[in-house]
Amino acid sequence: MHPYPLVFFGALGDRIGRRKVLYITLLSIGIATAAIGALPTYATIGALAPALLVLCRLVQGFSAGGESVGAPTFVFEHAPVHRRGYWLNITLAATALPSVVAGTLILVLSKSMSDDAFTSWGWRIPFLLALPAAFFGLWIRLRTEESEVFQRIKAETAGRKRSPIRQAFRENKVRMLQVVFVLGLTAMGFYSLAGYFVTYVQTAGGLSREQSLLLNAAAMTAYTVRVGAAYSVLEVPAGAGSDQDVLDHFDEVFAAVDMPFVIFNPGKPGTRESTLSLKTFAALCERPNVKILKTTADPGFNNQLRDVAKGTGVRVSDPLEEHFFENLLEHGQALLYCDPEGYLYQSAHHRPIEEYIRLCGEGRVQQAKEVFDSLAALRKVYRKWIIGPLENGHMPNAALKKWCELSGMAGGSVRHPLKELTAAESAELEHDLKQALGSR
Repeated sequence: MHPYPLVFFGALGDRIGRRKVLYITLLSIGIATAAIGALPTYATIGALAPALLVLCRLVQGFSAGGESVGAPTFVFEHAPVHRRGYWLNITLAATALPSVVAGTLILVLSKSMSDDAFTSWGWRIPFLLALPAAFFGLWIRLRTEESEVFQRIKAETAGRKRSPIRQAFRENKVRMLQVVFVLGLTAMGFYSLAGYFVTYVQTAGGLSREQSLLLNAAAMTAYTVRVGAAYSVLEVPAGAGSDQDVLDHFDEVFAAVDMPFVIFNPGKPGTRESTLSLKTFAALCERPNVKILKTTADPGFNNQLRDVAKGTGVRVSDPLEEHFFENLLEHGQALLYCDPEGYLYQSAHHRPIEEYIRLCGEGRVQQAKEVFDSLAALRKVYRKWIIGPLENGHMPNAALKKWCELSGMAGGSVRHPLKELTAAESAELEHDLKQALGSR
């Protein structure tokens, strides 16, 4: 029933308050769910049974839509400004946990009674338990207050004629469409797991009901962990001025968005000179948000950065694959947060980077070195077509896309103002790759 309940309950919450809307949605979900568990069968009341089931499901869906917009908004407005991203992420991640609890409950019930008993009346138990669970949730919510943010906005707009729905579409329709398309992908994955996965693996995979429920619980738990463990990438600003200016830039972001970050130190254009000083990096290592530094600076300087990071928990990653073998053995670089080599050098059936990392981990260094050396010809092609142009201030996007196309991946054209490869350049790149692959 999306997006109608989002619009309805969102606007209602703006008028009467978030708490009251959350009372309504929670009780509606609980009552509708419990009603499903108490419905008479078709044999008792005929066609009225499926009609009532559809009605209960509509109430469930409509109320769940209001919950999905009301709860994150309530948490967002209550959270400290510098922790909003963190708490909103936790709220969204936790939406998968009820499915884990429900699946586990059904699994326990189906294992503790006969199939006939479960089919006859046992299936009703989880639905009926929704009502006391809803009252427990209501008891918790009665102990909350409206946020200071909401109360302040309510006071500022008191007496004004407002149409929040019309205003939202007039001022933010593009952003709303962006959110719909981006979050639509996440929602598709979530509802595929929550509503379809168990049935699918039973029918298509031939698994038992118990096996399907266990697998679904594991999948939903993994979904929760993955959504709750998101991170973002921040680039060291070029030409930002002093070390303090760079640090102030990052601190401003950390204050607004509380989540893990990868810091990207790209080096000054056309050189391998670091845009990040050791002093600034030492200060960043003290920030709990910073987890990884991806740095394309000179290898010697990168080693100094590693020395600074020791004992802080921050990982320093040189993204160039040609340096990784030495960094793996000499400096303990455990992570290749790499440039395109990771997919340009490998395929679904041939994974040399993965192989030499595995061999190093098993202590077979000589064999790992042989696999590493087998990529030497490809590295020359990469340096000629990718690194060379970058060092001269040119974007190698066209060459990257052509390489992908020649490797069987999606290629395509580049966007203006970038230029496509000429026919001669395309033929030359293809020749270089064939030679490099033939020399392995």
